[in-house]
Amino acid sequence: MKLRAVPAAIVAAAMAVSALPWLLGLRVEHDYRGLLAALAADGYGLIEQDYQRGWRRSSARLLVAPPSLRDDAEPPRLRIAVRIVHGPPGLADMLRWPPVLGFARARVTVVDAPRALPPLLVDALIGPFGGLDLALRLPDSSYAGEAGRLLLTDVRTELDISADRRAWRARGVITGFEAVADDARRLAVEGLSWQADVDSGDAGLPLGVATLTLEHMSLGYGDTQPSLAAGGVRIALRSRLSAAERAAMEAEIEVDRLIREQSELAPSRAELSLTGLHAPTLAALWSGVMALNQRQLPASMRGLALGGLLGEHLPALLSSGPGAKLAPLEVTTPHGMLTAALSLTVKASEVQADPTSPRTSDWLSRLSGEARLSAPQPLLLQLLVQEKERRVRAELRHRGEPVGPLAPSLKSEVEQAAQASLAGLIRDGWLQANAGRLIAAAVVGDGLLTINGKTWPITRNAAP
Repeated sequence: MKLRAVPAAIVAAAMAVSALPWLLGLRVEHDYRGLLAALAADGYGLIEQDYQRGWRRSSARLLVAPPSLRDDAEPPRLRIAVRIVHGPPGLADMLRWPPVLGFARARVTVVDAPRALPPLLVDALIGPFGGLDLALRLPDSSYAGEAGRLLLTDVRTELDISADRRAWRARGVITGFEAVADDARRLAVEGLSWQADVDSGDAGLPLGVATLTLEHMSLGYGDTQPSLAAGGVRIALRSRLSAAERAAMEAEIEVDRLIREQSELAPSRAELSLTGLHAPTLAALWSGVMALNQRQLPASMRGLALGGLLGEHLPALLSSGPGAKLAPLEVTTPHGMLTAALSLTVKASEVQADPTSPRTSDWLSRLSGEARLSAPQPLLLQLLVQEKERRVRAELRHRGEPVGPLAPSLKSEVEQAAQASLAGLIRDGWLQANAGRLIAAAVVGDGLLTINGKTWPITRNAAP
């Protein structure tokens, strides 16, 4: 009897193995249709869709219209063609954990674009519970036409998405990008890369770390010296939850090389943090913004809707005792280092009975902190001269007169006016001169604002 059971077991196992691709195909189709439902919920229009499921392979075709971001512009439509293999595509994928449910290769093209655009190529490994490991790439491409020239080199992104869509990791790079307009303006970017690790979890907020790095960027005309050049740029963003349902967000910026109008402005760095934000309110605000995106409002109404949404949640955000800190801002200039620091806190309080009608004086009376700015005097004088030159050129343009290098006499008048303005700021106490530097120090608290020793009330109930 035992010997007779062996062939039966082998036959049963063979039948199970042979049926496995079909069962996997059912699961893959289920996940695919769930993805379409999520796109529709986010405001995407599913104009055409077709899915053909086979025993070992399936195929899908889709025509999608993304939500419109402008009142006067029809969004471009995307045609997506997908080929799907049921089960792991290779031996290495069979040994992965969690196992691979299927493999998909997609080609995304823009329909009726004003010019031919390269397709987006996507490879996807499908996890057993709906997770996705995506590899996206754009072929090297170039374009030349009336608007100018465009060159794109080696664009790649890897994106891992969890089954519940709450967590995702991304990393990508654009090796080279160059755009030349018809008036010879040229933008060149080299080595732009990014990484992100985000998990919303149960908080309903995107929490994690994202970094952006840039090896080199230049903006100018033709082969002349660029008017703006930057290199060694790093931007890091972090968000996290602390105790008592408080959220914190931090941003850090570092620049190794920065040249603007032949002036070296690097190395420079800045750190900004927001702390003590009421996480449930922040999550409700984030959810409201996501719901607003699904409504596909015209751009003219979107700003009003966002303002109303922020006004609705602002009292609760300010009631938790949030704080902001900028420390330090350091910018290297040809005239010396510019530094700035800021620290502000809003004292915690109970939410108002009518949270939709916050009074500005209520939170201003709870505002406290200090700020300090220190800059070389020649730098501020140069900035004033540039601002006044800009106004003079705008006035000449308004009169229909030629706008070019200012005449020596007019340039002298502009410089004298800038010197007089700077002297007035020092005389009136807005700036204090000390060893070739200009300093402004401000303190706020108890409804009062003090700048360099001069005090003003910022609420109706406060008095200097």
